[in-house]
Amino acid sequence: MSQTAEQATTFLTDKKVTELDRVHASQFLKDHPETETIDVSTSVLLDDDFGVRWTCGESLAQTWITTTSSVLRTIFSPDLDERLLKGIRHVFKEDDDTLIHNHTETLIRALNTTDAIEAMTEANRLLETWRY
Repeated sequence: MSQTAEQATTFLTDKKVTELDRVHASQFLKDHPETETIDVSTSVLLDDDFGVRWTCGESLAQTWITTTSSVLRTIFSPDLDERLLKGIRHVFKEDDDTLIHNHTETLIRALNTTDAIEAMTEANRLLETWRY
């Protein structure tokens, strides 16, 4: 991981840093997707700050091919709650790829109802069948 990406991940996860600086860090990570930064951005979908969660969701949606597995696996997090389900839904709904939308329609419907079991079932199906 480059030094700048390392700094951005540090900013993004430090709750003492201002929301604006954390949002900027998320935007930087969107432009520099690396395995480590994607995992950090995915974990921030659980953040208390709505603006930071929203920006991370958009950043992950922009780097879909790189982030798909990481985001789908987040559905199996022991910290899964309505906030995380909404963040994951945001990632899928913001993606511009029609092919992705066609494959994730059922998942998006499950995430809209915040039915965690249905979302997990669909995420598991996608992880088993979709090659990223």
